[in-house]
Order: sequence, then C-alpha cells, then structure tokens
Amino acid sequence: MLIICSRNADRAPRLYNTFHTFKDEYDVFLAGDKIPYYLDPKNFIDISFKKKLLFPRVIKFFYLLHFSSFFSIKSTDFKYLLKPSSFSVFRKIKDKQFDIIILHHIDLLPVLTYFKKKRNFKLVVNLHEYYPKEFEDQQNWSVMGDYWGGLCEYFLKNVDYFLSVNKSIGDEFIKTFNLNHQLFFTFPNVKCFENLELINNKGNIISLIHHGAAIPSRNIERMIKMMSFLPENYVLYFMLLKRNPDYYDSLKSYQSSRIKFIEPVSFNNIIKVINEFDIGLYYLNPSNFNEENSLPNKFFEFIQARLCIAISPIEEMKNILLENKLGIVSDNFSEEDLANKIKGLTRLDIFNFKKNVDKYANLSSLEFYKESLLEEFKKL
Repeated sequence: MLIICSRNADRAPRLYNTFHTFKDEYDVFLAGDKIPYYLDPKNFIDISFKKKLLFPRVIKFFYLLHFSSFFSIKSTDFKYLLKPSSFSVFRKIKDKQFDIIILHHIDLLPVLTYFKKKRNFKLVVNLHEYYPKEFEDQQNWSVMGDYWGGLCEYFLKNVDYFLSVNKSIGDEFIKTFNLNHQLFFTFPNVKCFENLELINNKGNIISLIHHGAAIPSRNIERMIKMMSFLPENYVLYFMLLKRNPDYYDSLKSYQSSRIKFIEPVSFNNIIKVINEFDIGLYYLNPSNFNEENSLPNKFFEFIQARLCIAISPIEEMKNILLENKLGIVSDNFSEEDLANKIKGLTRLDIFNFKKNVDKYANLSSLEFYKESLLEEFKKL
C-alpha cells in the first residue's frame, strides 16, 4: 500500500489516522513532502520539489515530453497534469508496484489516474474538504473553484473508493459529480482512544480551552470578545500555533488574568494536556461551505480529553453533540448567546456532560472506525 500526501505530511492528522489504520495489515509506504516522526525512513518516498520560476513554458514542455513517453495524454488534461508535483510523484513511483494507493486531497489525482492505466492497483481518495468551494469566501476564488470543479468532473469517476471527512462533504461530492454513494466511507478526524481520568474540578474558576492554529480567517478574537459576557471566574486559555506571527501577536495583546496563553505541545500530546480543563471551546462563524460543514480535529480531541464541549451551531458538530449530550451549542452565531449558554452551566452540569463524553469516547475513536474500514478494504 502507498499513501500519498503532498501537503504537510509531517503534521497531517488524517495522514496519521490512515497510516495507523493500515500499518498492521499492509506493508505501508508513504510518499510526502516531509517525513512524519512515526514512519520508518525506509518506507518513506520523498516527493518534495523546488519550484522553478524560470521559463515555465519550457518546463511544462519538458513535463509533456516525459509523460508522453508513458501515456497518451488528452490535450484537455494538460493543465491538470503538467505540474511540478505531478512530475515529482510520478518520477518516484513509476517503477514501483502497489496494490492500493490512497491519495490525500485531489491535487495528484490526474497523474494517478493516468498511472492507474499502466498499473493494476485500486485508487482511494481521502477527501479532507469539498475542494471546489474550499476558499469560496476569498476574492477571485472563482478561477480556482472552476479549476478544482473541472478536475473533479474529469477524474473522480476513475476512483475506486472514497474516504470522506464527514457525511456532508461526501454527500456534496456525490450530488455534484453523480458519484456512487456506496463507494463512500465517512472517516472523520477521530483520535486514538485515550483512557484518561474524568476530572471533576471543584474550584470557583471555570476554565475553558481553545487550541489550534492562529489564523486570521478563524476570527479567534471573537472568542476573546465572548469572555466579556461571562463573569470574572471564567478563564479562557489559548494553546495556539504561530502560523501567522502577526495575528498571534495581536491576539496575545489581549492577555490578562482571564485570557491566558500556554505553549503548544506536539499533536500527540494535546489530549493529555487539555484533560485538566472544564470546557473545550470552539466558536466559528462560517464564511464558506467547508466551514459550514466542518467537523474539525479539535472536536474529537475535546472528546478524548473528556471535556464538556461548547460550540457555535455548526451542523456536523451540533448533530453529534446534541445526540450524545456532550455539551452545549448556541442558538445562533453571536458571542453573547454562546456566553449565555456557558454561563447557564453549573459545576454539576459540566461534570454530567463530561460523563456523557466519557461514554461516547470509544465510539468516536480511531480504533472503533478502524475495524469497519479494514473490512471495507477487503472488498476492494
């Protein structure tokens, strides 16, 4: 089995989940831009490349000559195939034989579709987003949206099986591109089961935690604004990655006795570190389709950390939270409404929600999904 991830392979949680699902059943190789810490180096295929800015037409012509020596290429596919990343991965795997190739994202789908015609392997795509609308809120996105939409239209029909980050994303691909729903398996960003203590804090201070990347589009400052609607005994802790240093610094300027910043830890230690807090907080006011249907890593990290969960009404999270009584969800996307819901929780309420989360932790673990997914792959 070959797993391919051209983006941030060293720190991609869905890649971690894919590898750990199959590593005991298959001889797994990984092709990526960076080697993950958990992978044996002998099983790593480096597909990183240096961008060549000079003479792009000459470079594309070189790619065309190279690919044409192996495939008969449709002219309509040139713009999808003649990419440095496609050339890099093809050059590294063209002489190898795999039974199954799992591709994370869809950027390399065109070259793998052509490669599939020469090799007898099953092609699986792990869908992290609905790509034609990934950043539809950004100016001039229509050009990229059309590009990804065209790629999906031409190449998704060649895929043998799909792993979708959640049902809403999978359903959108099925509906838009007329795909067979039986080829889709919903594989959320679940985490390995953690047998952690259920902590019943007794003090007057109610602690909230939010972790993740400091990215302006996430509007993290609105969680800081939310704190103005809560009493003095509520303290919000941030554990943020400095992806955007200027934005991180602007957030840190709000640091106070009620807004605190703690150092980030490696992603495999997040759950153990946040276990001590009362409430896992995730406020998002969506600005595009993927945000409206998000089911992020941190939601499942809150679950394995046995926290009471407080969220804004994002549908995928809301459905799981309400069905299993894992915490509270605001009625709308105002900071004040979410604050009022949090303020209404007693210490007993928080602990009761934590107990429900503890009961649900196994059902939302990687181990739970692993068995079903392995059975599905036996059918390929």
